[in-house]
Amino acid sequence: VLSQEEVDALLQGVTSDEEVSEEDEEEYDPEEVVSFDLTAQ
Repeated sequence: VLSQEEVDALLQGVTSDEEVSEEDEEEYDPEEVVSFDLTAQ
């Protein structure tokens, strides 16, 4: 369950036109991707 403050922050992020850029964004590394087969359960 989220608090009202958390809900407001999420809604602000969804409705905001600003683009958030992360300066520390790591380079995409396909070797780190873990695939899951959700149909084989």
